[in-house]
Amino acid sequence: MAEVAGARSDAHEQRSQNQAPTSERDAINIDTAVNGKNELHSIAADDSPLSQASTVATEQRDSKHPFETIMSECDGRAQPEPCWALPPHYTSAPRPWRTTLMRAGPVSGFLAMFVAIGSIAVSLGILVASDGAAVSGWSASPSIYLATCTAIANLAMRYACIQGVVIAWWVRARKGSTLARLHYDWRSGATLGGALAAGRRTGLLGLATIFSTLALIDGPLLQRSSSVVPSTLHEPVSLQVSMAQEIARGSTGFWIASEEMDYGTHVNTPFNKTMPGVDGTKVSNDIWTFTEDFMDEVATLYYSNAPLPGLVHGCVDKCLVTIRAPAVAVVECTPYSISVDYHEAMSLLAVQRDSTGAGPLNQQAFVTAAALDPTGQSHETINLLAGYSTTTDCAGTYHYTACTLQSAIGEYNITVAGNLSSIETLGTPRIVALANDTRTNGIVEGGGHASTLAGVMAIYSEPWQSQVTAYNDRGRVSWQTYNQQRLFQYEGDYSGDCPSFVDPLGDMIASLNKLMVYTGAAMARNDFAWLDARMDPGIAAQTNTTVEGTTVGDQNVFRTDYWWFLAAALVEITCICFVAPTYWGYWRLGRSMSFSPLEIAKAFEAPLLAGCHSNSTGRDLARAVGDMPVKYGSEGSDELAFVSPKPFRGRQDPSSPMFEKQISPVLTTTPFRQQQPAPTEHSSDRPPSAPIQNFASSIRSNKALRNTTEPYIAYGSTEDLYLLCSAPAAYTIPSRNASPPEPAPTTSDGEDLGVPDNADSIWFRPKAQGGLELDVTFHTWAQIVFLHMYLLTVRLRTFPAEHAKIWHQQLLDHFFYAAEDRMATWHNISARSVRNKYLKDLWQQWRGVILSYDEGLVKGDAVLAGAVWRNLFKARVETDVRDLGLVVAWLRKELKTLEGMSDEALAEVRVRFGDLGAPEVARALERKSGKMEKPFTQEELAEGSGKQGGKA
Repeated sequence: MAEVAGARSDAHEQRSQNQAPTSERDAINIDTAVNGKNELHSIAADDSPLSQASTVATEQRDSKHPFETIMSECDGRAQPEPCWALPPHYTSAPRPWRTTLMRAGPVSGFLAMFVAIGSIAVSLGILVASDGAAVSGWSASPSIYLATCTAIANLAMRYACIQGVVIAWWVRARKGSTLARLHYDWRSGATLGGALAAGRRTGLLGLATIFSTLALIDGPLLQRSSSVVPSTLHEPVSLQVSMAQEIARGSTGFWIASEEMDYGTHVNTPFNKTMPGVDGTKVSNDIWTFTEDFMDEVATLYYSNAPLPGLVHGCVDKCLVTIRAPAVAVVECTPYSISVDYHEAMSLLAVQRDSTGAGPLNQQAFVTAAALDPTGQSHETINLLAGYSTTTDCAGTYHYTACTLQSAIGEYNITVAGNLSSIETLGTPRIVALANDTRTNGIVEGGGHASTLAGVMAIYSEPWQSQVTAYNDRGRVSWQTYNQQRLFQYEGDYSGDCPSFVDPLGDMIASLNKLMVYTGAAMARNDFAWLDARMDPGIAAQTNTTVEGTTVGDQNVFRTDYWWFLAAALVEITCICFVAPTYWGYWRLGRSMSFSPLEIAKAFEAPLLAGCHSNSTGRDLARAVGDMPVKYGSEGSDELAFVSPKPFRGRQDPSSPMFEKQISPVLTTTPFRQQQPAPTEHSSDRPPSAPIQNFASSIRSNKALRNTTEPYIAYGSTEDLYLLCSAPAAYTIPSRNASPPEPAPTTSDGEDLGVPDNADSIWFRPKAQGGLELDVTFHTWAQIVFLHMYLLTVRLRTFPAEHAKIWHQQLLDHFFYAAEDRMATWHNISARSVRNKYLKDLWQQWRGVILSYDEGLVKGDAVLAGAVWRNLFKARVETDVRDLGLVVAWLRKELKTLEGMSDEALAEVRVRFGDLGAPEVARALERKSGKMEKPFTQEELAEGSGKQGGKA
């Protein structure tokens, strides 16, 4: 230090002897100081040969740099007259040192962290709103909004980190530190490279910088959380339906008996008077049916299986809708069956149609027939006959079913594509009501009887009248067929010369219903005034009804993967967790702080700023000395350094003079020659060797942060406490570990059975060995854990209210985490929705356990035993009362043990639950209550008798 002081004195002496101003210097390093008289001192550059040889004419001075001009004037002026001075008003204190919670820098940093949290919340809202939404419904992709939110969150966190670094650095300087420590703190907090290069020296500031930089990865994570996937569209839509709900009476055609036509022949002779009815009698089929002109369109659509135009309006793409339309209701069906053997000799002539149409029934192999029966008491009906044979080598059974059908109103589910209604997938209608189509006997023009269903039957009979008859007149079975289309459609496998057939009845009824729908649509399209008069009351032939349908189709929708969002949110929350602690202690700073070089230079008592007040902000300093010309160059004669802060003890008013005196050395510097030696490694005033531990300790001991750190303290302790609670009931299901996994064995109630981790556990040990012999199931595991958790919950209630709630919630959280993991791992419950349902049930059970056990503690062991019986033993009547007594005695004993344990012991998890089979627990059962020796009084007996009488 003496050598440095001597060099400084030599430099000043040489400068005072040199009266002629130098016009140029090799390198000039401004290191000026304002003394108590506001005199400006300039420190000359070193006496290098170049500096000694350089001379410039006076007339060239105006072309020099302003700094050099001013310095030349200052060097040529006699001391102590000042050549540059601070504003006179600035040497006074601009503001007092005053601590406060409301400081612009910290408050803005907190607001920035809230903005980051808000951006994450907005991102979640965007993801929730877009999940499942059509891409066409969003003018901009959710990824654009997510990118904006991410940019805002990252900028906010970076700003919050910068503010926190500044605060933490000044707070550390305020408390006392070393130059090396302050340097590494600044370097770690200023750049990511500095934080990474600090290595083991990286403290809280370095971690805050690292994580605030890593927060940038939440952008790609959020982008991955929203994607576009194809989906099926299902949206409600209002549609207009034009459909007559029933067939108008006597509207579709007319019928004539063959004898009325005097043709001398029968219609459909293969089935005339051979068609069995539902009552077994032969039904006449000697009826001619004809259609009205508007039914020609129906026939064309029906035979070509075409879609219905104009049935439904309002569907843009593809829609599903339920409509009411004409249908046929099955009034009665009667099945028959006979044995057949087509090898029996039968000539072709015997099976061919004769004048009566009669043919042997036992030679029938396949029949589909339909006939109108207009002779009913009040309604026309349709008779259907469906027959088919199942044979092996031409011998087997002939099954036939006769059904009677009546006109009705039905509900159909149809598919609409644009303006065309497809009825390819027309299912069986739901019959709403039978149509009130009272049979009419009116004669139409030209002859014939007006009919409701004649036109329908005339169209239906064309494709559905078919017959296959077997004969054997030359030693082999041959076939006589009528309408071979149906034969090929329902022909099955051959066995020998004969095929088997399948039952066509269902298709016959479905086809007839389709024809009824075609007819109802045609009636609605034709404006015949006479039709309305023939409809049931309240029903019109021409309808335009509004119904609710569903638009279906393929579309692209946004799909949200919340796991990616969770990862991004965790990154942001982790960053906040490291940045927020850097604000600790900001209220102890008496002014706004920054990393301004002027502010730091003033803190180090730079001579250039010696005239400025020590409590000046960087802005104040820039405003005061902003016009001072400076240039970085060669080393000056003074050096800057911190002095060791004077230690002080106790809390004092920051506005008191004593506080100013004690805190000032921390915020000021002296020339190096006046600096005190830094504290050695053995100094009692040096910073702690383990700053992280000291930081954690200060947080725990500070009342302001105690509520903030309590969840973190409670988390680890309650995790260990939970492990103690679950250890006695732990189990596995080995079959789940098999490859491939095998189903688990189950109880009689269907619960999965496991294997206890501790085979000697008294909870599961057989009763012959002194155990409770409980089933190793999830329910038993939960109830045993509940028992242990309840004991801890009772003890935790003695904690201060603000801590008890946190500890209890953390303990409960550990249980539910483990419960969900156990469901997925050992019970193969992979669906999150199912697990959530079971977890809700467990939550309700836990609340019931607390209520019932609390009641038992208050009202006595009998009530407590009842609660144990209901929860642990499932209220089974065969439960051994001694087992209940054992559990109750154990509960009382453990509560007594926990009562005598200190809070510190509980927090440090020095808890050890006693064994249920311990001798002291068993001895508690051997003691007899004194009340058992006391006889009942007359009043008690009378009261008991009264209650029994009331129940009777």
